Amino acid sequence: MIIRMIGTWQAVKGRRPGPVFFDLPTTIAWSSLFFLSLAVCLVFVFSYTPPDVKNDAVEYLALSRSVAAGTGFSQDGGVTPAVYRPPLFSLLLGGWFHLTGTSSVS
Repeated sequence: MIIRMIGTWQAVKGRRPGPVFFDLPTTIAWSSLFFLSLAVCLVFVFSYTPPDVKNDAVEYLALSRSVAAGTGFSQDGGVTPAVYRPPLFSLLLGGWFHLTGTSSVS
């Protein structure tokens, strides 16, 4: 039914009726967008080096305490967001700190 409708619409537009498997301009546009985003990601990866991992547990606990206190995902009380740590562990630990009222792991 859908293919029949697509074929009918193409006949109305002056094209040969039948199913459309890909449209070249759309494919070129999506491919260009993909390669542009890939290039931007590669520039970012090679331009900025991540910080050294020194005190991983201390930094995760600081983020968790900040989440529990309601100041957000930051290590300095909500001023600068933390962008070098994945948020799931700190959010779970911060929720635990908030529910228990204390940081029971330290």
